[in-house]
Amino acid sequence: MKLLSSKKNQVASLLSSGIWCIYLTFFVWLSFLPVRFDTPAWQTFLFCFYLFLGFYCLCLLLGVSLRHRGLANAKNLILLLVFGQIWLLLQEVLPNEARSFMAHANLSALPDWFNPAYKLSIVPVKTHLLLLSEVFVFSLMVISLCLINSRKRLKQILVAFGVVGGLHALIALLAYWSKTHLVDMVQLDGHFNVARGIFVNRNHLSAFLVLCLVGSISFIYKYHFTRYNNLAAKAVVSLFLPVAAFSFSVICILASQSRGGLLSLVVSLLIVVAFTRLQIKSFTINWKLVFLVLIGFGFVFFYFGSVLLERFSQEGISLGERPTQWLITLRAIADAPWLGFGGGSYGTVFQVYREQAELRQVIYNQAHNQFLHVWLEQGFVGLALWVSVLGLVIKNSLFAFKYNKSALIGSCNGACLIVISAAVLQSGVDFNLQILNIRAYFFVIIALVFASPHIRQRLVNK
Repeated sequence: MKLLSSKKNQVASLLSSGIWCIYLTFFVWLSFLPVRFDTPAWQTFLFCFYLFLGFYCLCLLLGVSLRHRGLANAKNLILLLVFGQIWLLLQEVLPNEARSFMAHANLSALPDWFNPAYKLSIVPVKTHLLLLSEVFVFSLMVISLCLINSRKRLKQILVAFGVVGGLHALIALLAYWSKTHLVDMVQLDGHFNVARGIFVNRNHLSAFLVLCLVGSISFIYKYHFTRYNNLAAKAVVSLFLPVAAFSFSVICILASQSRGGLLSLVVSLLIVVAFTRLQIKSFTINWKLVFLVLIGFGFVFFYFGSVLLERFSQEGISLGERPTQWLITLRAIADAPWLGFGGGSYGTVFQVYREQAELRQVIYNQAHNQFLHVWLEQGFVGLALWVSVLGLVIKNSLFAFKYNKSALIGSCNGACLIVISAAVLQSGVDFNLQILNIRAYFFVIIALVFASPHIRQRLVNK
């Protein structure tokens, strides 16, 4: 009996390790998928991913252990996200024959193609696609909560973030320096001579790299919590790769000329470091190191960010046509503030409301503001759910960062707080969180926030 039990445990352990390796493979694969969800590349990925989920569930039945403490910690978050998916489903299926909408639009000038469905969503097909994408992101977050259950795996996923970010930065810089475009140039809307890699929008490359910095920032933060008093040999070795990865990604962000990506990262770093300095007594600032970092950043900024510096000097923080777009979006929101027009409806609604506004003759599928975008499509119901999700995530991250006794876990949550804040700040002027692979990575980081405090810890005094 003992021999059978031992073999069973060995098989379960091998299955668990194999599942984790497959998960990391999907994690890397995800970063190379195209923007559009309704493409063969995404269909292939989703088929394989859901097959993997089924295999994982079968393995659970066969005895692979499930540490559910991360799931239990995230139960309120899971409920909010489930409610959000239910709301999208209701928008898709519930009729609304008596809908009164578009009072602020020029109804006499409605285009011939505009034929809204009389449901809660005026475009149920697009709402269905959005629902399918949200189900995927939710599934990825839940399996991340289940699988990130040890210090070893936490370190590995943080390293994976760094490797993926470094790989995309390398691809983008090589293409930039060789003046090669890796995307269809027909899709480009200006800004040709910038680093963008496989992303059509340079701001999205920047947003993706900022999220991937969660790995390098975690290990840099850990340097302070382990109380190295000086740059001893051990500290230098342990910090070299994270600092190099961080610097390499920052160079690429500068080459992308993304003001939103750079500013959101700098502001988030300053806020979280200030919070750390005020709330965690053991955190001290090595001013000599800070001075060296500033000199290094100044050199990098001058050499790689000269065009970005020129943009700042000429345009400052000008938002271009975004304020006009936001005013039109608010006018549309006023006609359906509570229930919205339906998930995925922004492009259709905006095209009706824009009238003769002095905007480029392109299709505006995004509001360049996550909160206005969600409000228009999903109404106040969807907006309240989204704000609640963000509030819950930030609350848990702050608590784990401040009170956790593990250097690794505290550092991880500090890094999560930085990159989540940066992503949310950038989403106020961009649509980075509408890009599915960026959104998926965002929710894997959220899974880190809820899973990491409940893994086995090595304690330090903070």
